[in-house]
Amino acid sequence: MKGALVVAALLVAATVAEARSAPHLRVIVPRAAVRTGPAFSYRELYRAQSGEVMPVIDRNGTYWFRVVLPDGRFGWIYGEQVLPFEIDLDGKGASKAWARFKDAIFAPSPIPSSHVSFTFSGGSLGGDGLFMFRPAATLDAHFALEGHIGEAIGTDGSLLVYGLDGDVIIWPLGPFVPFVALGGGGATSFPKVNGVTQASKTQFALDAGGGMSVILKKRIILRFDVRNYTLFTPNATTNRQEYSGGLSVYF
Repeated sequence: MKGALVVAALLVAATVAEARSAPHLRVIVPRAAVRTGPAFSYRELYRAQSGEVMPVIDRNGTYWFRVVLPDGRFGWIYGEQVLPFEIDLDGKGASKAWARFKDAIFAPSPIPSSHVSFTFSGGSLGGDGLFMFRPAATLDAHFALEGHIGEAIGTDGSLLVYGLDGDVIIWPLGPFVPFVALGGGGATSFPKVNGVTQASKTQFALDAGGGMSVILKKRIILRFDVRNYTLFTPNATTNRQEYSGGLSVYF
């Protein structure tokens, strides 16, 4: 009965195409597999979460629907696991233009369904050129443990920073995903005098800040970070600011 209602709703959507409405599906089960073809024997492409919404572009028989995935690929989802509805594209020109632009450029965030991520960033730390690598484990849609290791290189030497942060993801569904971070670790400096590297010096480091990830089509994820690092020993304390941007991948 539910499958018949789904088909009926999509048929109605097709007959009112002239009303400029777009059919979508909302996942109504905890998890739903999107497959390469319209049968359970096909390979799984994507695991959709409850409440996730996807555009519909085709249907097969009475139970399978072809949808557009967040990364732009196409797949098939079982009709008993979804509920159809329509998005009205009519209305004010500005709103309609923004909706089309958003659908063409941005994608839903993969963070809630991911387990690990890797971020490669470049920017500035205390005015010196910085490269940073951040591997992370997603423990929850709103929380991740993230390591960081990077090096800032300037005319007076280099600084290696490393540590572990807790990231609180404020709005994980995107396409704009703000977050805040707090953590600690260490920093090892390699000073230069007249071009000659001197003995290294290691300090404790606390860092705090945040940033934003921007989720684009084709699994392109831009990330921007702003953080303050407090470097200290029993006898001295200094601060350095990070401004960086880069690319992230989620699995």
